[in-house]
Amino acid sequence: MEIKGGSLSAKSGQSLTLCGGTCSFIGGTVSSDTFALVSFGCAVTISDGTMSSGSSTSVYITSDGSINMTEGKIENTGSGVALNLHESAKAPTISGGNVTSAGGFGVFSAGKLTVADGAACTDNGNGSFTFTMAGGSVTVSTKFFKQSSSPFRDVADSAYYYDAVLWAVEQGVTNGTGAAAFSPEGGCTRVQIATFLYRHLSK
Repeated sequence: MEIKGGSLSAKSGQSLTLCGGTCSFIGGTVSSDTFALVSFGCAVTISDGTMSSGSSTSVYITSDGSINMTEGKIENTGSGVALNLHESAKAPTISGGNVTSAGGFGVFSAGKLTVADGAACTDNGNGSFTFTMAGGSVTVSTKFFKQSSSPFRDVADSAYYYDAVLWAVEQGVTNGTGAAAFSPEGGCTRVQIATFLYRHLSK
């Protein structure tokens, strides 16, 4: 499939849904208030044109789909995501063009995103990343990984005390030290130790 010009738009829902195969955008505009383009296993190439959404996600790549962008624009004019890469998507190639969001995330990735060719990449947390487009070509790649089953961001699945931490939480002995934090390297006061023992013996 090849789109050279014109426009596709939807008031709500998806303007264009691609399932498998390939699709090349050489011009034109695809826009929606929610999803402009959703790719399920399709290899998408953008060498010109604009993908635009006023909310939610402008371009969503999933199910082994891919995106190769050399020129053009992916934009979210609201507070949503311009380019959303699901964990089942392939690593993107962005060597030109612009990926922007007015108030949300330019690129949201389920994995670790890296930018080659000297461009600085900032991890904003929650899977979002920002980088400044260089004057020349830029290569963007992402590495997807299994999500940790640990309830705490500072307790790795591979930590020797992982099972003990899960046991303490499941038994109601402790809930950690804050939002998604356990502070495994921190110390315990006598009052905290007494509280842990009391909770355990009260079961």
